[in-house]
Amino acid sequence: MAGSAPRLIWYGPEGERVELSGAVLLNWAAKTANLLVEECDVEPGTAIRLALPVHWRTMALALGGWQAGALLHTGTDDDAVTVHVDVAPAAAGSVRAEYDVVVALGTLDLAYPGELPADTLDYAAIVRAFGDGFAGEPATDRLRLCRDGRPVELHRSRRGAAEPGRTRALDPSLDLADALLTAVDAWLDGVAVLITDDAERITDAVLASERAVRVS
Repeated sequence: MAGSAPRLIWYGPEGERVELSGAVLLNWAAKTANLLVEECDVEPGTAIRLALPVHWRTMALALGGWQAGALLHTGTDDDAVTVHVDVAPAAAGSVRAEYDVVVALGTLDLAYPGELPADTLDYAAIVRAFGDGFAGEPATDRLRLCRDGRPVELHRSRRGAAEPGRTRALDPSLDLADALLTAVDAWLDGVAVLITDDAERITDAVLASERAVRVS
């Protein structure tokens, strides 16, 4: 996936367009993996809950978690996890996991735009300080994912494979697990993924300009 070709494109609620090349996306993944290992003691098999919407930073977090060998949880379940990643801090007095990470999703947010408990990590504020290459041992296990407490098999879905070379515009109604599966599928095929939180942003004109095809 490394290289200068686009691999992840985000259309956001403020009209912003964010494009990450393969090299830049892998850089974000490596920084994230280093953060998780150094700040959250993540190692192969560590459970991380991603309580996040589909977003370009969520994709970077998922790739970083997998690079560190973590088991990712999406959806709702009662399974204990070591790291909980969310868009907002835990309610006062509640404990979600041993490590709590909050992610600001605004394109220009360099930190969470609010107060955080002293023991909560601010992903946007600290991730850039970590190394551009993953410093740990490469994970040897397959990518592991759970949805609502049940393991999800990461198989080749072949969504969009009928139109090779075309960017794949993900249906915003996909849950995070399906979005991750579809994105991995596209990257294995050497094409980019286009994501948004509102289907109305992906107009026919956008599809034409991005050389994209809708997948669901």
